Amino acid sequence: MSTELDTQALMNEALKILAEYHCSEQRLRLALEKRFAGFPDVDKAIDTAISRIKELHLLSDKTLAESIAFRYLSKGNRFIAHKLKQKGIQENTITAVIENLEDEYPRALDAARNKMARSKSPETVTNLFRFLSSRGFPYDVISEVSKEFAR
Repeated sequence: MSTELDTQALMNEALKILAEYHCSEQRLRLALEKRFAGFPDVDKAIDTAISRIKELHLLSDKTLAESIAFRYLSKGNRFIAHKLKQKGIQENTITAVIENLEDEYPRALDAARNKMARSKSPETVTNLFRFLSSRGFPYDVISEVSKEFAR
């Protein structure tokens, strides 16, 4: 192992990581720091590589966050925000993405309807509350949806 950091090797490793899975800037940085930990000036080289990758539009936390949010549209905003935090997305990006999502009430209503259609036994209001809560919907939305099904 050479004692000098090869910038091209670092860039290739970053591209390899991005080809394997979508990740946030924070996750990419952590993976590169782990792989190239023994080299001097690794932070500066990683910053340079990440800047270049961003210039090439191969890394965007906003795009990743929007993709994850779209994937979990059947869930509540709380669930989606938690998932984005787990992926290393910054709080300001999470807030912006959550603000652009459609209202939670129709999403919760759809989730409840799907649950009711799949269920072989009649769902009680308590079970519906539990189900929607586990999906990250807030209390006020769950209450409104439950009232809809209690009629």
